[in-house]
Amino acid sequence: ANELALKDLLDFEKILSWFEDDKIEFDASHISFSHPSYYEALGHLLSDSDHYTTFDKNVFSHVLLYMANHGFNLEFVADSITQNYQQLPLEIRNQLLEKVVSSKMETVKFYLARCVEKNFEELPTDLRERIIPHVLSNPSAARSITSIIVNKNNEIESSLRKKTLLKLCHIHDSSELLSFHLIHT
Repeated sequence: ANELALKDLLDFEKILSWFEDDKIEFDASHISFSHPSYYEALGHLLSDSDHYTTFDKNVFSHVLLYMANHGFNLEFVADSITQNYQQLPLEIRNQLLEKVVSSKMETVKFYLARCVEKNFEELPTDLRERIIPHVLSNPSAARSITSIIVNKNNEIESSLRKKTLLKLCHIHDSSELLSFHLIHT
């Protein structure tokens, strides 16, 4: 609230007690939604056009940027980018990806791979080509990258495709899928 200069806010303790046991769960170090539908509803607060909602422009994007800049809960930031990439303002979404792309956290790598898989055409080429090699050490992320290589083969720069294929051949789940694809193409 201080960072965003929000005014006329309810006391944090009052908000917690209002949501407690119904919409959120919390302990000493975490606050989470009590049901996945609350998190999924977030997408409806964001715009699906170039006219962004007040919530998105003034709160959501800024909170994500603040978290990414300070290294807070990068898994949530990466998941939020993945789930809401096309609803985020253009200048914010790529800026957010730039902040989390160097993360060594395995869950962040997984979400980044999913983001490339879901938003391949919308991602700037240079950014997606930085993400792909970065996430390959994560087996779950490698499955998403395998899907990209199989489905978007001709849209990936040749040297990156070759290097990625070689790395994927060493990952058991990916190598089986790649073998099947290469035999049938």
